[in-house]
Amino acid sequence: MPTTGEELLLDHTFVSGAYTMTLPAVTTGTLSLGSLTINPNGGASITAILPNTNTVVDYLRFTKASNALVIYGGGTFINNSGAASGGSGNPVDVTPAGQNFIIYNGGTYVHRTTRGVGALLDNISTAAGTETGLVHFDVPAGSSYSIPATGRTYGSLSLTYPATSTLPSSGFFPYLTSGNGALVVRGNLTTGANVSFTVALNNDMSVAGNLVNNGRFRFEPTSLTAPRRLIFNGSSAQTISGSAFTQSNTGTSYLGLNVILQINNPAGVMLGTGMVLNALGNANSGGLELLNGVLTTSGSAMLKLAAGAVLLPAQLSATSYVNGPLQREIDATPATAAPASYLFPIGQNGKYRPLTLNVASLDDLTTFTATQNDATFPDRRLNGDLARVSRVRYFSVVPTVVPAAFSGTVTLSFGADDEVTNPALSSFVIGKNSGSGWDNIGRSTNTSTMLTSGVFTSFSDFALASTDPSVADNPLPVSLISFTAQRQAPGVAIRWTTASETNSAYFDVQRSLNGRDFTTLKVVAAQGQSSRMQQYSVLDQQPAASMAYYRLRQVDLDGKASYSAVAIVEGLSELQLFPNPVQNQLTIRGANASAEPLQVSITDLTGRQVWAGSCAPDGTVNLQGLARGTYLVRVITNGRTTTHRITRAD
Repeated sequence: MPTTGEELLLDHTFVSGAYTMTLPAVTTGTLSLGSLTINPNGGASITAILPNTNTVVDYLRFTKASNALVIYGGGTFINNSGAASGGSGNPVDVTPAGQNFIIYNGGTYVHRTTRGVGALLDNISTAAGTETGLVHFDVPAGSSYSIPATGRTYGSLSLTYPATSTLPSSGFFPYLTSGNGALVVRGNLTTGANVSFTVALNNDMSVAGNLVNNGRFRFEPTSLTAPRRLIFNGSSAQTISGSAFTQSNTGTSYLGLNVILQINNPAGVMLGTGMVLNALGNANSGGLELLNGVLTTSGSAMLKLAAGAVLLPAQLSATSYVNGPLQREIDATPATAAPASYLFPIGQNGKYRPLTLNVASLDDLTTFTATQNDATFPDRRLNGDLARVSRVRYFSVVPTVVPAAFSGTVTLSFGADDEVTNPALSSFVIGKNSGSGWDNIGRSTNTSTMLTSGVFTSFSDFALASTDPSVADNPLPVSLISFTAQRQAPGVAIRWTTASETNSAYFDVQRSLNGRDFTTLKVVAAQGQSSRMQQYSVLDQQPAASMAYYRLRQVDLDGKASYSAVAIVEGLSELQLFPNPVQNQLTIRGANASAEPLQVSITDLTGRQVWAGSCAPDGTVNLQGLARGTYLVRVITNGRTTTHRITRAD
């Protein structure tokens, strides 16, 4: 065993395999070493343990001024001291001041004792090569444990609770912090299951690696007199995952009312769990700060800005935005109040297209979700005077709960790929789709990069649009403006119209019997280059008796392909469904209806079932609860299934 003054090296000079060195189990005395170096040098792991049978409060001391306790990759030091908790004293310490406690990347210090560790961590090194060296707290007992955090810099930091230990009644072992200094984590921050980590610092906290929140992570500054930041500032892509951060401050992961989430990583940050950014409603409010890099969200990992949350900086840019859905909670706005504008800094695929919801009146606190969709909207039907809508992208704005009363406008932005050539033209408008095709909601103001709609009162999807049949101005890269398929003797007529064509080679006319697997019926040559409207038609001379699905595959000269919306042709059926469009009561009548009830299911165009049940032959189905839109009705009668398409109208 080592003796006083030695410089101890644990490597593979004499032992090639993995091994563990356990320090003596004593109750008195101090072991003072010059240094301890654990260096597997790429070989099998090496572990040094201060066992829990060693109960000396101030047992192990390192006296060398530099490189006093050094743990290389694959090496581990476990402080499992059994010294009683309470009072001062650290079982392991480096006595000379300076960064002489070094945990290189891949190395680990495990703190598995209720005793303190602050004196040792005072000397932790921040030298190159230690960015992800791990400090792992695995405290085995007690009602809580305070982590040295204020003014501290860690590599990676992990907090767990031993499975063999008894949890507090809350089910979570609390790790706590306090103070006014910043906390810096240069690697990953991980909270284990059944662990809560409350950062109560009155300063900022930064993480350069991933935040793996398997337990409860809470950043709650004790003072609300200034905003504090949770900063993600790594140089490679980062992820925030685990349990969701909620708006409620009761037993969950939570960000305080003055905590600002700052994104400052050019490689981007991925949100893998839901997160609410809370707010005070004043200058010290929490919120979102987008400095550099993209924050990616999803439908299952949404970012929400609570009412009053700040959005920084004042001038956002295309270098930092939200890639995916973004939620904003908006306070009720009386019609007598001044209109309020709410920016959604969203984008997709490297294209930043911020959207602003301008609220003139709103009857209740409402959460709105805005999403940029860089794709052609499936429904290409044009109503009224609209000549085309953009096929490059559309925007969805959806309230979580539909407000009883809303009035306002929306501002959409555009860039080079939107092909807006003259935004001042009165024909350049915004289209709105609520499930029955695109409607013109007009325009009010514009700039060189933005267009504001006229007033609307309900929510759906929005896109740049034009009422001008000519594509000379604001072509909005639209080629296909209509596509239909309709039964007529002796088959199914398929017709489509293009407003313009650029480098277009040919069209594949495709058919499917299940809506998923398509085969090509015919290939039709395209015009190649055209700025005029072109009309095409083909006839499916051997149509299916059942419901069939048709679409176009448009192929360019460079081989790139895009698809039209799907046109559905009803099957030949003895059943009649009417009226269509229907408002409330849908009648299902069969020429050979039996006494057996009809089994009916109704799905939307995504396949989601919205109603299922039975009705009598020549009976009715009440559709009053369904939203306006297009649905598929499947009816089983006499062992035969038929599918029909209906439209629910107001």
